[in-house]
Amino acid sequence: WVPELVEDLHQKEATVVEVEVQIVQARAMLRVDEAKVIQAEAAVSRSAATRTKAEVTRTWWASEHKRVASTLKSAASSQGEAEQVDEKFKTSDAAVTEAAASVALAEATLVESKAHRDKAAADIRFAEARLRVAKADRDRAAAILGYARIEAPYDGVVSRRELDTGAYVQPPAGGAASAPPLFEVVQTHLMRIFVDVPEA
Repeated sequence: WVPELVEDLHQKEATVVEVEVQIVQARAMLRVDEAKVIQAEAAVSRSAATRTKAEVTRTWWASEHKRVASTLKSAASSQGEAEQVDEKFKTSDAAVTEAAASVALAEATLVESKAHRDKAAADIRFAEARLRVAKADRDRAAAILGYARIEAPYDGVVSRRELDTGAYVQPPAGGAASAPPLFEVVQTHLMRIFVDVPEA
């Protein structure tokens, strides 16, 4: 009975379970980060569409601005109409700038989301490596604890026992040859023996 080895094995088993839970959490985080990447890609597409729409609107108001400016000289357009068109053109120009900033922000968010996703994938690989180490450590502790169990090399009956269950056994100081046996095991199979017996 070696309680410290038993406790060590329990600790190693708990570490294996802990790392397995970390892998599950890391995989869940990877799924979340992959969803965020998809959202960020959609936001980039939406922002690009908004920018295209703003550019088309600005182009239209720019041509309208030129038309009103040329007709203003010939008094075909009023000053109020020219001011209104000028204001619409400036507003559409600002909308293009705003849409470009929105695209840049969406692209930066996409890069950040991809970085988080890649980190989550790396966390899974790291946790899987830790799991392999934890399992190897657990198996080593189990193997060492296995030395606490003494097994006979063959089936039989213990005819003599020099120690009690749970006793601490140390290796002999002078080598295995000088040590008294821990157990004596006898085989009690049915045997047929032929011997010569003198008549006397």
